[in-house]
Amino acid sequence: GAVDTLLTPTTERWNGLTSENSTQHETIQDLHLKLAYKTGQMDQLCADNNQLWTRNTELNDKWRVLEMENVELRRDNEALRTDLYVYKGVTRSQRSEAPPNEANGGKRSGGVARSELQYLSETSPAKKKSQSE
Repeated sequence: GAVDTLLTPTTERWNGLTSENSTQHETIQDLHLKLAYKTGQMDQLCADNNQLWTRNTELNDKWRVLEMENVELRRDNEALRTDLYVYKGVTRSQRSEAPPNEANGGKRSGGVARSELQYLSETSPAKKKSQSE
C-alpha cells in the first residue's frame, strides 16, 4: 500500500511533471533555433573567410609581380647610372684633351654633342626594353 501510494503520481505531481516537460520542450526548441541560427552564422563566416583567403592569394600574387618589376626597375636604374658614370667620364676626358675654345673665353662649351646623347639613349637598357615590348 504505502509503496503504491508513493509510486502513483498525484494529479498535482502529474501536472507539475507535465508543466516541467513542456518547459523543457520549449527550451529544446529554443536551443534548436539558436543552433540553426549559429550554424547559419558559421556558414556565412566560412564563406567570408574563403573570400578573404582568395583575395589574400590574389594580392600576394600581385605583390610578387610588383616585386619582380621593382627588381627589374632597380637593375635598369643601376645600368643607367653606370651609363651616366661612363658618359661623364668620357666627357671629362674629352674636355681635358680638347683645345680651349677662344670664342667663349678659353673654356670648352659645356654642351653635349647630340650624337653622344643619342648613342647613350639608344644603348641604355631602358631603351632596349621599350623597343622589345
